[in-house]
Amino acid sequence: MINTINLIPNKIQIDKLKPYKKDMNIIKSLSHIGISFIENEEIQELEDNDTFICESDQILFSTSNNEEESFLQFHVYDKENDDFVIHHDVFVYSSINDAEYFYKNDKHFIALATFEKDVMVYDSCIFNPMAPQILLKGHEDHIMCVKKFGENLFSGSEDKSIIEWDIIKETPCNFYKLDLVPEKICKSNNHIFYTDGTTIKSSTSDLHFSCYDRIENLIACDNMIYVSNSTGDFFSFDLRASKSPYFSNKYVESALTGMDLLNNKIALCSKSGEIFILDLLDYELKNSEKIKSVLYSIKLHEDNLIFYGDESDTLHLKKLKNKVF
Repeated sequence: MINTINLIPNKIQIDKLKPYKKDMNIIKSLSHIGISFIENEEIQELEDNDTFICESDQILFSTSNNEEESFLQFHVYDKENDDFVIHHDVFVYSSINDAEYFYKNDKHFIALATFEKDVMVYDSCIFNPMAPQILLKGHEDHIMCVKKFGENLFSGSEDKSIIEWDIIKETPCNFYKLDLVPEKICKSNNHIFYTDGTTIKSSTSDLHFSCYDRIENLIACDNMIYVSNSTGDFFSFDLRASKSPYFSNKYVESALTGMDLLNNKIALCSKSGEIFILDLLDYELKNSEKIKSVLYSIKLHEDNLIFYGDESDTLHLKKLKNKVF
């Protein structure tokens, strides 16, 4: 299933992907999970020359897990030719919990939260990398989530901590010790919020909110926090007001597995195949779709597009009939 989808916001223009160059220090650090590698000369021979990317292309990345394998996949949406294809993928030697993009030194990186204790970071423009290009070391257990807020990266781990990373130095710059495991994280103003299952808590104060059932998604924007849970409920909380929801509604009986925010619209998708798009100015339903699949993730695009992931390893594109964004 595809469990995360995101856009690469910066434009990419390349003639072909770069060859992978092994880093033995990284390979040794991950030797316990059986990473194998091919000599550089062999990799060069395998390289696909037809891997150009145009500046006008929209690049997306997604992560997928099935019973035996996990992949980081890169997709190209060619608006001019109305074409949407998978461009290349990366085999990952651990199940992927979360993924985040960041830009550094003219390179496009994807940070992965996996069942390893290091954040695995891959260069998006390398062909068939056998191992990550960077390992961010600091956690002592599995990493549950990874997000970029401002200029820095944040990761939450089963070691009951959140680390803020200096991307340039590739080292921790802040460490937050928690009482519980942070399954999801978001940031609003000076608060870093995390979920421990059914409750949203601040890592720096006693502020908290309850969502009754297991939290599936967590997004913060300005003074608002948006949440979906495992029993089909959507909540919004105003940090300036009380701990009670500013708005709440049950949309389905199944889990609202995916959520994405674009401008003043928010999209929800469910295990039962529904997609809902709400206007956050009045919480009115602006669009709904029914897909004959179990949905796990969703991403909105300003060209009136929805990208969604289901139980297969295929990322789907849907064009909305009416202008929504």
